[in-house]
Amino acid sequence: MHTTGYGTAACWSVASVLPGCSIISRVAALLHGESAAFDGDCNLAADSLALTAELSHHSSVVDKLRHGYLCSCWALGVTVCSSLQELLDEFFNAVQRRFGNTVLIHLEDMQYENMSKTMAQYSGNFPVFSDGIQGLAAVVIAGILAAAPLTSKKLADHTFLIAGEGRAATSIASIIAAAIARERRHVNETILDARKRVWLLDSKGLVVRSRGDADELDDHKLPYCHRQATPEKQSCPDLVDAVKTIKPSVLIGISSMPPTITFNEDVCQEMGANNQRPIIMPLSQPGAEVKPKDAYTWTDGRCIFADRDTRTDSSDVVLDDGRHFHPSTCETAYLFPGVGLGTLLSRSTKLRDDMFIVAAEALAKLVTDEDRARGAIYPPIGPIRDISAHIAKAVAQKAYDAGLATEQPKPSDLQTAALQNMYEPDYRNYR
Repeated sequence: MHTTGYGTAACWSVASVLPGCSIISRVAALLHGESAAFDGDCNLAADSLALTAELSHHSSVVDKLRHGYLCSCWALGVTVCSSLQELLDEFFNAVQRRFGNTVLIHLEDMQYENMSKTMAQYSGNFPVFSDGIQGLAAVVIAGILAAAPLTSKKLADHTFLIAGEGRAATSIASIIAAAIARERRHVNETILDARKRVWLLDSKGLVVRSRGDADELDDHKLPYCHRQATPEKQSCPDLVDAVKTIKPSVLIGISSMPPTITFNEDVCQEMGANNQRPIIMPLSQPGAEVKPKDAYTWTDGRCIFADRDTRTDSSDVVLDDGRHFHPSTCETAYLFPGVGLGTLLSRSTKLRDDMFIVAAEALAKLVTDEDRARGAIYPPIGPIRDISAHIAKAVAQKAYDAGLATEQPKPSDLQTAALQNMYEPDYRNYR
């Protein structure tokens, strides 16, 4: 059990609960209508719930949770089984009865398959989000937008190639396509038009209908399954061939396991040959598709690089010729505190993709020419509270503009309101 601050609220995570903790009893009490289940020392303030519902397939675990028994709930599930689905239905209905439809629900540490299904089912009733799905995708977009002065390209000018298995790749693709459509709305470009700029590559090669397995593709890949690679070329069996053929300007790798698709020397050299400033983002964890020094070396120092490794602001990569570069960290911590705070500040009834896109735009605007000069496409993480206030303002404003905000009257200065409503981790000194 842990709490995480979004504004003044406490965020409860129901996951891997050790025997002896009272959270299971409180969830069960909530399900059975005991309104005081989360009052008192919980300090929930009816604002936010972090929900991890990756439970065992065994219905006995779900039954114990529903009836309030103390038990360990470990992340064993693979798909949403019927008993878990019944529990989720019961839980969300109870939350809506108890707190209304402005409670912010964060789906934490669920498998992508389960998470995406849960979000699709409940996002119309609550502001529901996943840092691992929308958060990561929005930070990717922020980095690409921040790199525009270096690439001389808008988002819609890029061609995207996302390499990896599973729903993580298509989740990023979906937000990117939505952001492109938003950028091109003045020319009435639709999401279908935007998807033409986004390509997927999996273990069998470039995802195209001409490779012959379209009938066997997972549903989430179908929106990005193009007819064929080019009018002259049917398919591409590997990453090197795909990069040579479709000539992406942004290459993203994403997998929840050590990647089987790597960005080797041939791939990086081809990215450098096709683009003056290619963007390379190896985002898989654990491990990554390429190390920063190799990417810089193989593109003659011209690539714009970001991965998910934690590093300090002074962690530079030094090439053999003495040149220094500062790889960026594509860190979701840039975004989710501000997104959560902006949603709570406006008491929005929904948290839509366009709210993550405006959050990405707000983050990108905080990157300075000095940051870009040293190779960074994200601001230093140190002033994260100020960063979060800017993002919260953008998200809350979008909620008001879209008619989703229920907090009235609207604060006259949303950024000041965000700073005033931030959680302050100050504690009384005891002897």
